[in-house]
Amino acid sequence: MLYRAGEGHARGFHPTAVFPDRSLALLAAAVLPGTGRDRGHLRLFDEPLLDALNIAVALVRSPQSLAYLLEAAGSLALERCGIILDSRVAEDSPESAA
Repeated sequence: MLYRAGEGHARGFHPTAVFPDRSLALLAAAVLPGTGRDRGHLRLFDEPLLDALNIAVALVRSPQSLAYLLEAAGSLALERCGIILDSRVAEDSPESAA
């Protein structure tokens, strides 16, 4: 069951959503803060892009949301992301320019 921050069964609230497994609940918890953000502005209206961008903004601005997303991704995805990030950081370091 997924509750908004500060809510819970013990406090008498109903869940925002119910999922069959934890990974889906974690994904929902990660994107939930982005569902109420401003729409933004584009030269050509693209609603799916705006929706996705609002969710991405919520993920990177909230450490808790990002943690939910990473936990839902699982250990193999985290390992691969670590390898990718390590190579990118190495490319940007002053030592790699020398």
